[in-house]
Amino acid sequence: MDRLGGVFLPIEKICVNCGKAYKVKPSKAKSKYCSQKCSIEHQRGQNAHTWRGGKEIGSCKYCGKEFEYWPGCQSGEYCSQSCAKKTWSKEDEATLIKMHSEGKTISEMAVALSRTEEAIKGKRYCMGLSYRKKWGKEDIELLKKNHKQEISIKDIAKLLNTTVGAVEAQITKYGLGAAPGSEEFSKKASKRNKKLWNDPDHIFNHPEYRDKLKAHWENPDSPFNSRKYRQALSDNAKKNKAWHLSGFKKGRNRYKSGYRPDLGFYVRSGWEANIARYLKFLVEKKEIKGFKYEADTFEFHEIKRGTRSYTPDFKIFKNDGSVEYWEVKGYMDKQSKTRLKRMAKYYPGINIKIIDKDQYNEIKKWSRLIIGWDDDGLEIIAEIKLEIINFLEDEGWFVIPDTPYQLYDEICIGVIHIMALKNKKHILIEVVPDRFAKHHIKSGLQLAVESAGLEYVLARCVEDVEHLGGRR
Repeated sequence: MDRLGGVFLPIEKICVNCGKAYKVKPSKAKSKYCSQKCSIEHQRGQNAHTWRGGKEIGSCKYCGKEFEYWPGCQSGEYCSQSCAKKTWSKEDEATLIKMHSEGKTISEMAVALSRTEEAIKGKRYCMGLSYRKKWGKEDIELLKKNHKQEISIKDIAKLLNTTVGAVEAQITKYGLGAAPGSEEFSKKASKRNKKLWNDPDHIFNHPEYRDKLKAHWENPDSPFNSRKYRQALSDNAKKNKAWHLSGFKKGRNRYKSGYRPDLGFYVRSGWEANIARYLKFLVEKKEIKGFKYEADTFEFHEIKRGTRSYTPDFKIFKNDGSVEYWEVKGYMDKQSKTRLKRMAKYYPGINIKIIDKDQYNEIKKWSRLIIGWDDDGLEIIAEIKLEIINFLEDEGWFVIPDTPYQLYDEICIGVIHIMALKNKKHILIEVVPDRFAKHHIKSGLQLAVESAGLEYVLARCVEDVEHLGGRR
């Protein structure tokens, strides 16, 4: 580069847009325009990278009106969607209805009527034609027969002229075979895949297929190794029915991930958020010094494939100076079991406590004393509790809400919803929206209360405590 006395000399350039001469620094030697205005003007129209050749003039097949359209974005046959919808004659509609009643596929209808599949779908929707297959006894018997012979769902759907989702729904409805997501389902899928790999005539065992696949994975620039492809695999897995039924849509840990303003950080589930609130409650009570969320990651350096690291959910700092890790697991899947086994092998000195469903329910007993506890059922309980308290106070009872209790054979302290006192009579009332589903949880408390000479009431509404009123 030209420079004089340690100072770089400016470079003369000619603007591509206006032809004006201008000077730039050596660092801007690739500059093409004298100003931003010229840059914007020159990159419009035909010079733009999105240029599709300009608008063209077409004549509408329905109304005959001439109109301008972009060839890459719009068809030149109709000037508007309303004209396109009016092109269906009565004969075409009758043919569509007939083919639909015969169970023809959309692709077959599109070929017969010389239209696109999207046009067929839209017209069927406008005419109120059902997309659902009407399953008869013969269809069900054929489905059961083919499913018993282990014919693939895709082939069964093709045989019955319906979709794979419709076949899966009927399989679930009639309980054919293993339920998607179950251990038996996984074993059958594994057995089926092994059978395919052992078949010498299958495409998996062709040398050309294997060499091509291997070359793709070894190539770092291959689409298989791109982040976009990996994300697509993850998205497709989440759409899989077996993945949903295996626990995600059931709400193992109440998968309500997101930022919690009261905590000040992001959590991966509603259970983790509530456990964090409980730990915060313990810090306020000075039972622990503090805690951190996903603070440490343990690497399994000797493992070359599969699960190679583990990050516990919470790191607990105890008052005695020791450290303990908590892992919130409403459902223990295979990958989680592998992580914990490898932690026990490579980091035997690390203390990890599993917060499973039973442990979580024990901690949940403190939920009425913890601000911000995330549970939709608490709002229902609060409304019922308020109604019962108002009723008892009107009847002359002295009411004490949210009273802590501890049974002699239990470590965890619970909270009774309502304690009512009147004429040396003590009543303990527990509010449960579903009495039959939750009563087994309260059986221990009920026995202890009644053995002490007190009365225990499990209430779903005000009607369950009306016998405590003065009118009865």
